[in-house]
Amino acid sequence: MVSIHKSLSSMLAAKKFEPYIRYIRFPLFRNLRPGLQIDFTHPITALVGPNGSNKTAILRALQGCPDYYDLGQYWYSTSLDPISENERHRFIHGLWAPSAGEVVEAIKTRIRRGDNPDAWEPSRPLLQDGMKRMPKLADGEEPSPDRTKTRWKAVQKKVTYIDFRSELSAYDKFFFHAPARPGKTTLAERKAFIRRKSPHMALSLKTGRRQHDHFQVQRIAERAHDVTELQLRAISEILGRRYDSIRVMAHRYFDVDGHTVLLKSFGHRYSEAFAGSGEFAVVMLVRAVTNSPPCSLILLDEPEVSLHPGAQIKLMDFLAEQAKTHRHQIVLSTHAPEIIRDLPPNAIKVFHPSETDGRVNLISQESDSSEAFFRLGVRLPQDKTIFVEDLLAAAIVRRAMQPLGEAANSQVAITPLPGGTNSIQTRFVPSFSLAGNENYLVMLDGDQRPQEPTPEASAVPDGDMEETVSKALNGKPQLSPDGAGGVANEAQKLKQLKMVLNWVRENVDYFPGLTPEGLLLKMEGRENPDADAKITKAIWVERTTDALQRPSWQPVTSEEVLAEQERALANVSTETPEMAEIRARVKRFLQKGTK
Repeated sequence: MVSIHKSLSSMLAAKKFEPYIRYIRFPLFRNLRPGLQIDFTHPITALVGPNGSNKTAILRALQGCPDYYDLGQYWYSTSLDPISENERHRFIHGLWAPSAGEVVEAIKTRIRRGDNPDAWEPSRPLLQDGMKRMPKLADGEEPSPDRTKTRWKAVQKKVTYIDFRSELSAYDKFFFHAPARPGKTTLAERKAFIRRKSPHMALSLKTGRRQHDHFQVQRIAERAHDVTELQLRAISEILGRRYDSIRVMAHRYFDVDGHTVLLKSFGHRYSEAFAGSGEFAVVMLVRAVTNSPPCSLILLDEPEVSLHPGAQIKLMDFLAEQAKTHRHQIVLSTHAPEIIRDLPPNAIKVFHPSETDGRVNLISQESDSSEAFFRLGVRLPQDKTIFVEDLLAAAIVRRAMQPLGEAANSQVAITPLPGGTNSIQTRFVPSFSLAGNENYLVMLDGDQRPQEPTPEASAVPDGDMEETVSKALNGKPQLSPDGAGGVANEAQKLKQLKMVLNWVRENVDYFPGLTPEGLLLKMEGRENPDADAKITKAIWVERTTDALQRPSWQPVTSEEVLAEQERALANVSTETPEMAEIRARVKRFLQKGTK
């Protein structure tokens, strides 16, 4: 899946997905932090966060971005949930304007239109929201197709929106959720009603008739038809089950609007009444996505509902292929690790409600899937985790831990963190700190060791706290304090800085030597192996080339170099001083109390 996401990124850079929503920002909308902006720098974007982080609200705002889509159908004022007309809720999206040769902005605002207080309509640029004035037209000049005289036109896209929590079959809607009516109150009465209607349904499914007036009601909303071969293959692949045929009909036989699916697998035929809810959901999703016109905006609210992890992975494979083939922009909300596991960091947006005022913040425009797991509270299978910079560092820690025995080794996951050293120190470490993850140890390469030991937060004056933390991390930490108007809450920021500093002091350590490559050479008995990091890397490339008898014109891969390093590591004694030092640090980590 990595290769297809690289292809998607390349296609986006080449403007193959236009028209495309480049970003959406919220001067004032729902419970989002005013000014929050979400960049869409990958054709598939996942919105991740706990319940109450307004993911569905963001999807609905995106649904309302294109022309002729009105958010007021889904978010409106009532006596129970009033929306003050004094608050001008609005959102702005960025899009490419061919006539301007740049990204421009279109805005929709909530206004009163006659008796309707919940109309959402385009507006001319609002300068107080940082929007630019419209370029003036010359006398007699007609506006280009992407603008009017007073504003840029909203993005021109068809929208497909699926909320999987409410995607119910006709059977489920009637049997479990329809209001009680005379003759249809008890389960026995509903069962009898279904039996009376089933002959008519069976005939409609078999013949594919377009109309059926039954008790003066037109019962067929969409005639029965088989899904296409492409759809059938996709459904079978996602669910991991071979289907011979799938037939779908939209109808009102149960006095509710809904769909019935008739599935045939290995010679057995059954309807949605006996199918799993995941089967029905996947059929409806595949049909909706494959029937969407090219360059659609596809919005999926928790598509993992009723799907096991394997099906979730296959679902994401399907969506990536559909995005690539039909140039769809796909945005989804999720709580499922498998949904985001293979997405690039710029495709994962993690949201977090403030503990002080409840406003929702975007943690970062880029979040690795591991970081998203932590925010979701997903526990790793092992009790404790040691994070390192790369695969060689992980191999060295495993080798050093061997004398500790099976029980100790089974407690620990050793995981390389992606994104480079700066990302680990300025993003991951603050994230771990603020989440209070005491079961994590970060072991960085020795060249990242600060010149001075990390002090306790209580020993640092408040005015020096940010500089001290930045020195300890070799960069400015990414925090998430509350604030207003782009100004952080200083008291909360100081509190978070102190948490980070104390966490670094207890949970961040460094390898002996400067780099894992040099450390391995030293443990082999070489002199001064850390003189130059480039030299140590070149030594391993040369050793790998010689070991593989590779000609000079045929370069070795990073995987081949790592394999050579692991062969050398197997011959290093676990009793070298460096191995003993690493093992001692791991033992102290294992002996710490867990939260």
